[in-house]
Amino acid sequence: MTMLSITTTNIEAIEGIIDGAKATGQIDYDGLKSAAETVHRHDWMRTAAAYLATKNITLAEQDRLDACMASMERADERMLSPLVNSYRRGDIMQMIDALDDVPLSKVERKVVKGMAKDFSGGSLPVDQDRMRRLEAMIERHDVQIELGSLKLGGFI
Repeated sequence: MTMLSITTTNIEAIEGIIDGAKATGQIDYDGLKSAAETVHRHDWMRTAAAYLATKNITLAEQDRLDACMASMERADERMLSPLVNSYRRGDIMQMIDALDDVPLSKVERKVVKGMAKDFSGGSLPVDQDRMRRLEAMIERHDVQIELGSLKLGGFI
């Protein structure tokens, strides 16, 4: 079960859909789906903002982030995603560099080499599963790393 944070406004919207279903015996599927997507988007954007708070982003990036967080619409999510991905790609490259001197298995080395190739170009979106896999490898090998504010490609 995936649990997401939710605002009172979103709770009220979902309650309205539920109240309508109680009164009619039918549920507004499109409204419910839209509400779920909104909750997911808002949760992702809050998580993204918290992540970016750990980075030294530029004033222009901070202004863009603030504007996106003020309305949190679909367009804002699309605008925020390249910014987050550019810093995550930087994190991935720093993790890959940290694993350079670590004795890795043949499979691990292949994974790291593939990620280095994929993310060095600076345009590939960051897949959370690959990010988690790399973080697990860092932890498994007890590699100590402090991720700086490296940005690769994407948001300008």
